[in-house]
Amino acid sequence: MSPEGFLLAAPVYLMKGAGARVKTPNVRLLALCALTVSSAFFLVKYFLDHWSDPRSEELFQKAYIHTIATHHSSVHVSAKARSLPSKGDLFCFVLTVPKYHSVRVPAVNATWLRRCDHGEFFTSSEEGLDETIPYRTLFRHLDDSYETLFWKSKLALQYSYTRISPFFDWYLKADDDAYIIVENLKRFLAKLDPGLPYYIGFRMKPYLGKGYNSGGAGYVISRTAMGVFASKIFANSSLCAFNVYEDVGIGKCFEQVGIFPSDSRDSSGRQLFNPFTPTAMIRGGLDTEKMRQEWFVDDVRAGYDAISPEVISFHHLTSDMIEALEVAIYHIRISP
Repeated sequence: MSPEGFLLAAPVYLMKGAGARVKTPNVRLLALCALTVSSAFFLVKYFLDHWSDPRSEELFQKAYIHTIATHHSSVHVSAKARSLPSKGDLFCFVLTVPKYHSVRVPAVNATWLRRCDHGEFFTSSEEGLDETIPYRTLFRHLDDSYETLFWKSKLALQYSYTRISPFFDWYLKADDDAYIIVENLKRFLAKLDPGLPYYIGFRMKPYLGKGYNSGGAGYVISRTAMGVFASKIFANSSLCAFNVYEDVGIGKCFEQVGIFPSDSRDSSGRQLFNPFTPTAMIRGGLDTEKMRQEWFVDDVRAGYDAISPEVISFHHLTSDMIEALEVAIYHIRISP
């Protein structure tokens, strides 16, 4: 480096000579800068984590606002779904995800769903679905992780009642690995008044004092209870806060306004809504003392006697099992 270059690059204290006092950096200023940078980093990190956390109330509200504001562009409604009636006895919605579009959706669509007055799938994408399948991409703004199940159910209940129709007597939420005997469900519901706030399913009791209905077995909500959910529960995060367990969370939302699970057993005390496969029920092992005390509000029997002739639902079924139940119930006639 040339002498001129050296002088241009030299610090001030070098240019003042050996006898000059050295200027030290402003310690307070450096500390303030460091604190500011550190605070900004953690603030940005907090908001990034907070807004990307699937459990975040803000994330859900953002997804809901986007869904409603961009409804015509973000929620695709299939031709089949658009053709379904907007009033009747029973509205059914099935939660699904793209990875099951080619496996579970065809089985459910070809069997029990078509017996609802209006039945459709709620999902996040059109992938692998054609217009003959009744579906809508309601969850496009939510990811497909386990943590968003509560948000999906909360959104689905509100959307079904306020955006599709408030003119059904009953609303059924079901999983895509469940089988519903719709005729038995309608027969059971015919004895009840949809003008009262009903919340019906398989009653479980951990986490909540008066229990909640299993999400897997499917649960049914009356028109009046849906109205309460839409007008009083949905927008109030203190009444209906996030829960990592979808069914517990929805149960707590209803509990906050005094709506509790109703007894759904038959006259012999057998379960009508079942969060198990028929095989699991027959083989037993479900109704242990520990389960009776800690998990189930009502006893669950074992053996063939566990299956009520009026049974409404089973859960944890493969597509083959769904189709087998369809054949056994509707296509086999027992000769006298």
